[in-house]
Amino acid sequence: MSFDRSWRVPGGALSATALLLLSSSLVAPATLYAQEAESVDSTVQEQEIAPVPSENELPPIVVEGADIQSSRPARVPAPPSAPVRSNVDVGEPLTAEAPQIEMEDIYGLEGYPITTDNSYTVTDSTNGGRDPMPLKDIPQSVSVVTQERIEDQNLTSLDQAMRKTTGMVVLSNDQGRSSIFSRGYEFDTVYVDGLAAPLSSIYGTQPDLAAYDRIEVMKGPAGLYAGTGQPAGIINMVRKRPYDVAKVSATGTIGSWDYYRGQVDVSTPLGNSDRVRARVVGAYQSNDTWVDYNDNEVGVGYAIIEADLTDNTTLSFSYTRQDRDITPSNGLPAYADGTLLNVDRSTFIGADWNSFDNQSNDYQVDLHHAFDRGGYFQASARWVDREANMDYAYSGSAVGPDGNVSVSRLARRYTEDDFAADAHASLPFQALGQEQNVIFGVDYKQFETSYDGYRGAVPGSINVFHPNAHLPRPDHDWQERVAQNPEDTGIYGQLRLKPIKPLTVFLGGRVDWYESNGSTTNLATGDVTPSDLEVNGKTTPYLGAVFDLSDNVSAYASYTEIFLPNSEFDAATNRLIDPMEGEQYEIGLKASWFNDRLNASIAHFHSEINNQAVSLGGPIYGAADVLVKGVEVEVAGQVTDAFQVYAGYTYTESEYLKIATDAEGETYSSYTPKHIVQLWGKYTVQNGQFKNLHVGAGGRYLSSFYSEAMGQTLTADGYFVADTAIGYTFKNNLDLTFSVNNVFDEKYYERVGSPVTFNFYGAPRSYWLSAKAAF
Repeated sequence: MSFDRSWRVPGGALSATALLLLSSSLVAPATLYAQEAESVDSTVQEQEIAPVPSENELPPIVVEGADIQSSRPARVPAPPSAPVRSNVDVGEPLTAEAPQIEMEDIYGLEGYPITTDNSYTVTDSTNGGRDPMPLKDIPQSVSVVTQERIEDQNLTSLDQAMRKTTGMVVLSNDQGRSSIFSRGYEFDTVYVDGLAAPLSSIYGTQPDLAAYDRIEVMKGPAGLYAGTGQPAGIINMVRKRPYDVAKVSATGTIGSWDYYRGQVDVSTPLGNSDRVRARVVGAYQSNDTWVDYNDNEVGVGYAIIEADLTDNTTLSFSYTRQDRDITPSNGLPAYADGTLLNVDRSTFIGADWNSFDNQSNDYQVDLHHAFDRGGYFQASARWVDREANMDYAYSGSAVGPDGNVSVSRLARRYTEDDFAADAHASLPFQALGQEQNVIFGVDYKQFETSYDGYRGAVPGSINVFHPNAHLPRPDHDWQERVAQNPEDTGIYGQLRLKPIKPLTVFLGGRVDWYESNGSTTNLATGDVTPSDLEVNGKTTPYLGAVFDLSDNVSAYASYTEIFLPNSEFDAATNRLIDPMEGEQYEIGLKASWFNDRLNASIAHFHSEINNQAVSLGGPIYGAADVLVKGVEVEVAGQVTDAFQVYAGYTYTESEYLKIATDAEGETYSSYTPKHIVQLWGKYTVQNGQFKNLHVGAGGRYLSSFYSEAMGQTLTADGYFVADTAIGYTFKNNLDLTFSVNNVFDEKYYERVGSPVTFNFYGAPRSYWLSAKAAF
């Protein structure tokens, strides 16, 4: 296998819209930037001193015993996609007795935000992995799962974290193999610091969280930086970065169903200075589940090294290895009329030889340069190779009158090789008496995937009330080989213009050249069915506006698009369905208080998707137009010195506007509940006999949802699950926390699929004890 690494633009001419967007983004700002450079004195400009917080603001972060001196000079602030490092000890809570320190010491000498070890929110989001901005200044809904919340809620995989995130729906499967949805659509890509790789539930490509500081989720179409993709949004994983000083932490957790997890995190300068730094993280987890035979084992190794080539230029390289080994469960069947089973939650419908394992290697290199007069340039590349092997039995029919089901079998061997690269620059410039900004760049991604597959039956049957997992494992031959090789080259630009002080206007656009070469081979006959696609010069606009109503509150509006070529054929025309195209209108209010330590937002979104390929039964497809609309509310961060909160509410409606059947007006995303509530809060005692005692509590509520399959409707009742935790932080930096999930042992279906399979109970009550030591 080889990749064409050249930065090429396939055939086709730029549209007039694209030329206008790109020329305004590239030429005019560059001229203004050059003019500004001539007028700027070469001496170091005096930096503005942060004002003393008022009575309604939180005091600054305590720095006890931290050496805030450094031999390296302070640099121009740069984005969080660059190295994150700080020599600040973030282990202490905020306190009224804290001394005043400079903002550069709070946020790191580079201007990068420190790691999110001590907060439920962030000051800036990388906005899909590119230019960072305060959450209040981004004209779209953005949610962030911080390191503090990852640890407090014992989250170890991406699907677990998304289950606790505003506006997200997770269709449960084995941990690391669930499907993740937002606003009715499934995420098919996950980004690591702005660089993409496919996200697949069946192949278990979701990352463990050991290597990541936080997860940033931008919801809704995000074509400016994503190019092709689903209208769900962008999930961007932000890697952990080395600190300027030596730091070591170790975490161990034990819990229900023989759960064991250990994690070690070491960061240190290399040599006699801190100009070269490294960080290494290792984690291992082994656990059964509440389902018989179902277990899950994962090991992760992560290493990153970064070096300051100059005071303004940093080069970094990282490597992540992940191995996962599962005895999978495909859930439960139901009765033929769609009635769900009422059986013990431990019921396993499968074989004791069920197996799934995957391995992945992830390499990433970044070069970041900060310009002396503001702005930066960054070039990044990411290589990923993965493989997965699976062979498992599951229910192959609805439950009969005698309680028996037939047994089906799925086996695949899968390989994946991905390459993604991006180079972009962000430049501030003066115009109209205000500071403006332009970002422009080029990116490229190529994914090569293939699998050999087999589907068949297993002799015998399983009784759902008295299941027997000791089934024969017949030999099999591979039936088909499916290969896909999508490739996308894009150029993009965005101008952030402030015509007047309180108003920021976003004018952006992207042009893509997409090509996919695919085939399906019948391994018995040798017949090959090609599935080649090509789209040239597709233009995707991006428009937005943010108006500051006050220092703390802003109003915003945005218009975003995305597209995705279809590989299905329309049954009515026998022609390839036109590419899916989606657009979203969003308006809302955002607020930020206490020096950006508490963020809140409310949004109304309205999206229309055309040419959505939908199954009309088996391999027969038709094109549909879909409407999704709703409201989203979120509050995250520090309410007081002692109290942190994360709360979200989402209301979603979806319907078919047009389809080749009589389904117009019917619900499109029936598995998306109309109402979802997320709530978690943590209180830490600040003074007195119980100082450093912390208590957490919260839960999630989902209203009823359903699935339509095989002519039947399977409905899951709404449910509320409560969680709680209590812990104590000792002076020697040791923290012990005891947690209880599903406190009231609610029995509920977390996912419904069909009368045959994919109906999953949620987890029963469980107990966890975690210990973390930091040095």
